Amino acid sequence: MADLAGTYAALTSPSGATYMALNYTLISRSRIRVYGNIHLGSATSCGTAEERTMRIVINGTTKNYVVKPTGTNWGPNSNHPFDYTFDFNDATSGTEPARVYVLATETYHSSPSVTFDTGSRTITVPSSMLRPGQGSQPSVSPSSYPEDDITISWAATPYATAYYVDYYDGSWHRLRATSARSISASLAAIASRGETIGFAINPYNSYGSGGRSPTRYVTRNRAPNKLATAPTPNHTLIEPGTTIRLSFNNAGDPDGNLAGYEAAMKDAAGEWHKNGKIVGSRSGSSITYLDVDTTGWIRGNRWRFYVRGYDSRGIRGSWSSASAYVKINSAPPAPSSITVSPSPFEKSLTVSWPSVTDPDGNLDYYQLQRRIANDGVNWGDWATVRTQTSRSWTEEPPVNDGGLVQYRVRAVDKLDQVSSYKTSAQVKREDGSGLKVRQGGAWVKTDIFVGGVKHEVFVRQGGGWVEAEK
Repeated sequence: MADLAGTYAALTSPSGATYMALNYTLISRSRIRVYGNIHLGSATSCGTAEERTMRIVINGTTKNYVVKPTGTNWGPNSNHPFDYTFDFNDATSGTEPARVYVLATETYHSSPSVTFDTGSRTITVPSSMLRPGQGSQPSVSPSSYPEDDITISWAATPYATAYYVDYYDGSWHRLRATSARSISASLAAIASRGETIGFAINPYNSYGSGGRSPTRYVTRNRAPNKLATAPTPNHTLIEPGTTIRLSFNNAGDPDGNLAGYEAAMKDAAGEWHKNGKIVGSRSGSSITYLDVDTTGWIRGNRWRFYVRGYDSRGIRGSWSSASAYVKINSAPPAPSSITVSPSPFEKSLTVSWPSVTDPDGNLDYYQLQRRIANDGVNWGDWATVRTQTSRSWTEEPPVNDGGLVQYRVRAVDKLDQVSSYKTSAQVKREDGSGLKVRQGGAWVKTDIFVGGVKHEVFVRQGGGWVEAEK
């Protein structure tokens, strides 16, 4: 089949010198420019009352174009150029059928009507127009410092049947070919932390590719910065249940998406507590401390704390260096003994005990208590006599002659933890002077002097015996 361009003789004309020269230019695969010249021979003319219309049919699209309006006069031996650009249905193959007619809409003229008919002709569409155009710049989500899973999306490109998704890391690589307009991909598979990767879309069909789109760049998320110095605990010796506050200098995040800090701890052997279990955390991009609850912690253990940041993508930074040790306070031991002398005693006595070494070095004082049985049988309650740092105490206890007294002592540390009590033997008060008379089941003391010398006399009431001592 001949190409559309060419010279066509008039179908009805008194002169073979009447013809149409036709050319065309494809502007795109759906837009064409048709141009040329109509030449009237010596025996052909078109008067002012006549209108001539060019009808162009390409790929099912019909366009009418008036090449000679009424009011104009085409005389013999005249040339009449035409130039018309129009859109038609998209080409689907390398050639497109076309017919071009120039028809008379009126026949009020002296010469016969002139009609040109190209017949069925072809328009050759070059492969460069059959390929799709350049791809559209893709979008990447999340767009700000993604961690791993990303979604790459783009707009449709006309005439594309599929798309190449390419990425750039200093050179171009093919990531995937797809007929869809969105894919999911692993950024971690192609980029290290902090590395910037470019993505572009290259549409294609069976005639070729249209060219890479403008590039969309993303930078893979980086971990938060490590603390420059170790965290500082507000206490180094605590009671279980005390809240420890760990203070530190905020180190920030290189991508500006710091979300918070968290803490873990190691024991004295350098082992992570429960494989690195998080014992405290606090969210915020500008925080400088976090708290650790110690409820239920075991006395005597000691821990060192480590702090690290985490970002909005869930990425953790490196652990800081270790804090100072924080020890869980232990109670001091009880004194190993307690001595009361003399025993028995007459008026005053001295209570003493050996020193105690506190395992945490925070011994505060000793608490001394006593109890009394004035009748030697029935004991009263324990009552605190002294709280003191010294290890002895001398007093005259308020106990009746013949009664009993007993002491006990315990150690107390600076966090109010106490040892068990160490209890003394029972000590009797025996007054070595004066007179005692048994009355009503109890001895009553009195004095008697003979020849100016004081004697101690015990008289048994009711006709019993009398004993005298010098």
